[in-house]
Amino acid sequence: MFSPFSRSKFLHRLLRSEDQTDSRRIERRLVVTRLFISAACFLATSLAPLDSCLSSVPGRIWLFLYFGYSVAIWLLFRSRQHWTGRLTLGVHVLDIVFVSTFTIFTKGPNSAFHVLFLFIVLSAAGRWGYRETLATAIGVAALIGLENTLYESQLHLMWWHSRLPLIPNFVVPATNLLITGLMVGFLAEALKMLLSERSAVARIMGGIQVGAELTTTLTSICSEMLRIFGASEILVAVRETDTPSLYLWRAVGYGPAGCKIVLNELETNQTGRYFFAAPESSWCGVRAGGAQAGDLVFLSLASEGERVKRERIQLPDDFLGAQPFSSLLADTAYTEHKLGVRFFLLDPAPEMCGLSGLFFLHSLFTRVMRAFDVIYLMHKTRSTVAAIERASLARELHDSVMQDFIAIEMQLAILRGKCPKTIPVLGEQLGRVQELFHTEIQNVRMLMERLKILELGSRECVQALRCVALQHHCDTGVTTRFESDLAFVNLPPHACGEVVRILQEALVNIKKHSNAGEVHIQFGEREQGYLLTIRDNGTGFDFSGRLNLAELDSHGKGPKVLKERVHILGGGLEIESVPGHGSCMDITIPRRKHEFQQG
Repeated sequence: MFSPFSRSKFLHRLLRSEDQTDSRRIERRLVVTRLFISAACFLATSLAPLDSCLSSVPGRIWLFLYFGYSVAIWLLFRSRQHWTGRLTLGVHVLDIVFVSTFTIFTKGPNSAFHVLFLFIVLSAAGRWGYRETLATAIGVAALIGLENTLYESQLHLMWWHSRLPLIPNFVVPATNLLITGLMVGFLAEALKMLLSERSAVARIMGGIQVGAELTTTLTSICSEMLRIFGASEILVAVRETDTPSLYLWRAVGYGPAGCKIVLNELETNQTGRYFFAAPESSWCGVRAGGAQAGDLVFLSLASEGERVKRERIQLPDDFLGAQPFSSLLADTAYTEHKLGVRFFLLDPAPEMCGLSGLFFLHSLFTRVMRAFDVIYLMHKTRSTVAAIERASLARELHDSVMQDFIAIEMQLAILRGKCPKTIPVLGEQLGRVQELFHTEIQNVRMLMERLKILELGSRECVQALRCVALQHHCDTGVTTRFESDLAFVNLPPHACGEVVRILQEALVNIKKHSNAGEVHIQFGEREQGYLLTIRDNGTGFDFSGRLNLAELDSHGKGPKVLKERVHILGGGLEIESVPGHGSCMDITIPRRKHEFQQG
């Protein structure tokens, strides 16, 4: 099903993404094995009589050098904390040179020390993969053939040539060596690929915490996926099949601190942009040379893991326009909790854009989705429970605290009416207490409103803002004007609720701190979204001039809760303050992008 040569590049990519501790452990075992084999061979030649097939004076000298070389490599390995790829390659070449030269003195590939050839082939399989192992076997066989040619041509380059027998035909042992390299390399690469896949899954699953937030979980998953696949960006589109909810997580900028996750709550009419018809659940798309903008060559993977023939497919124009790319990997899954997820890897490394990378993505995605489904369900359950608790708290405030406060206020009014006119001070104190209770009743009522979950439609948002302004006027007596020429807004329900909360928070802040006699609210549409402007003629803020959201955060100025809500929407905030004369807040709300960020 896979091409061994195409899999090698993919395997090297996986191995580079892993911790180098495993490579050092493999090299340590090879160092010890080389030392043991060289010592055993030297002992065998020492015990054998000279001029036998096992021993000769030059052979003993050369094998003694090989043993010394093995000791030197062992000492070098112990003295170095980092074993580089160049050192590994250099040692491998020296192994080939020593063993191939040594066979000159011990009947070539028919030598009793044929185990040295196997050690070289096995070391290549342990260090790398199929291509390197096969190349090693071919190189060693070529050197043996060269030795055979030199002997048959009677090129007596060494003084001891007359004391050695001619090397027999080398074809059979060389062929055996090539077959061994082919089989060992292929099996070693398959095993390494399996272990690398399991290691990648273990690293990703190890970063998932059951009690963590959903965005934190996705940050852990996407950071590892960006590192493994070398992609420039990851898109995770999620939709609930039984509700109109549609979300898009965007992961970019992998680094030591992880990637940056941006969550966009999308409108339902954008479902086709990301959940368009695809040939199979797993597929890879690469732009064809000279093809039109949306024309990609697709390589699909059927559910059984078998390759589907290549075909050209036109992607939706709005998907292509939303994010530029030259290649992508994608996988789709539907969970038992009615959750649809499509995963896009944009511009992965070239070696990952093939059947091996696609199969690996499908295997990885299938395992990760099981955990993601559980965490998403827990996140949704927590949100539902929190909403129920807030609603329950609001009812408790209304049924107990509010009723008690109103009863106390009525009793104070009765006592104030019965207060003797001969004691005016007592009447004034009761009046202040009554006014204080009236103010607290209004504060509790506002708190109850803020505890409610707002899920407003696009045609309800403007009317809800108008009602909030009217309620502020009725509760405080402050002249509150609201102006808007919009009939509806192009925002999802969650964002509409946040806009209303922002206005509520701004008016609460004005009531508590501004002593304003007039508030003017405007809500209109701008090129990139919407603008909510709130002006008052109160005392202003504790600074003079105009500050944007970043400056307000850095200086610790402005209403904290209001700024948090603006951050949630991914909007902007500018406050112009003239102490003693009032302030003006300009709040911008993006039309389509409502961001939750985590670095």
